[in-house]
Amino acid sequence: MDTSLELKLEQKYTCKISDSSQDVIAGCSLSENVYFNRDYNHPDDKHAVSVLREHGEKIGYIRNDSKLARHLDREGEYLATVNKIIGGPNFFQRIFGLKGKKYSCILEIVLSDLDLEKHKLFIAGDREISKIILRAESHTKDNPKLAVKNYQQAINAIVEYDQQGTKAQAWRRSKIPVNKLSMMLEKQGKLAEALEIIDWYLGYDDYVGIDKYALDMIQKRMKRISKKLAVSS
Repeated sequence: MDTSLELKLEQKYTCKISDSSQDVIAGCSLSENVYFNRDYNHPDDKHAVSVLREHGEKIGYIRNDSKLARHLDREGEYLATVNKIIGGPNFFQRIFGLKGKKYSCILEIVLSDLDLEKHKLFIAGDREISKIILRAESHTKDNPKLAVKNYQQAINAIVEYDQQGTKAQAWRRSKIPVNKLSMMLEKQGKLAEALEIIDWYLGYDDYVGIDKYALDMIQKRMKRISKKLAVSS
């Protein structure tokens, strides 16, 4: 989970452009500024970012970079420049008009500080959700029923929060507690309810996502509960 300090730190790194246009890259120069545009309709990558030259020529994509995508969705400022151009014809290939190796391009990206004051309502909303989840965790052993109630409350709050749009979702740091809630429901013998919440989550367009361990756990739980319910019916 991000901390307030992490949100304020400038970040600098390099990355490679994917699915690049060979003709456009060939016309690029080192240290040239490039510009980003979020591609929300990319079929394979919900974090896809289009890379454009100054006059709108599309160079290619930055793929699977959740850090950059979230920064752009949070309306964060950035500076992106061409750091290295790889490929193309060598000296002798240019003489004979040959294309040479396929071009690729490395960018240097600097993500500037985020404007926390501008988005304080989104940040405050996420903190309230986090408090509900912490409250649920504190009751896991001493009051499981109350813990379940709190987890359900947190999920409802997250859904309501997400309905504000992509910008709000980008500021949410709290993860949907589907693993802990379904685990507690299973322990309480509420198998149908546990299966229902897992099935709902797997169909939910979760901007933040859950970690691989939690995803593996709910998928295994789903199979286990489905078998139990099939036997009992």
